[in-house]
Amino acid sequence: MMHPIKEFVVSSKKQATRKMKENNGRWPRFDSCISIGDPGQKPPYGFRFIPYRMRLEFDDVDSNEIGFSAPCEDDISRILNFAQLSKKRGDQSIIVNCEAGISRSTAAAYIFLCHVYGIGKENEAMLKVIESSEVQEICPNELMIKIADKKMKRNGKMIKVFDYHFPELPSPENLNEKYKGLRV
Repeated sequence: MMHPIKEFVVSSKKQATRKMKENNGRWPRFDSCISIGDPGQKPPYGFRFIPYRMRLEFDDVDSNEIGFSAPCEDDISRILNFAQLSKKRGDQSIIVNCEAGISRSTAAAYIFLCHVYGIGKENEAMLKVIESSEVQEICPNELMIKIADKKMKRNGKMIKVFDYHFPELPSPENLNEKYKGLRV
């Protein structure tokens, strides 16, 4: 049986602040919050009022680039542990945010839901992330998903679902050929 989440929101930091305030002036609106930001960046206003919250700090990169703090196994373990505790508590309203609401938050939400929904429900988890996102153009952080797929022993299922919903963008060379002669 899937965890009965009534409200699941994936958003930017700015949207999270607004959403956290939308409760007729009463705190908190959400049972749980996962907030992700760059190292040293502050969480959204209202984060401290959420009873069960977790803050992760790493850069929005898909590889271990020099000078950047990439997501690592420990970050993914923390998301999985948080999901397990949320499931055990029966949290019904959850918000996941990052600075833009495009990459890190959507990947964290996908990982969270894959854990909560269970094996074989990877597509349902991704559809819920897409439906729950406050941002229209999302692209989950691929490195986070690859780490989670391995850690959760999903044998590539999470990656296949990611690839299906977010097919690789064409190379600049292919784009140039496709739009050769196009005048804007």
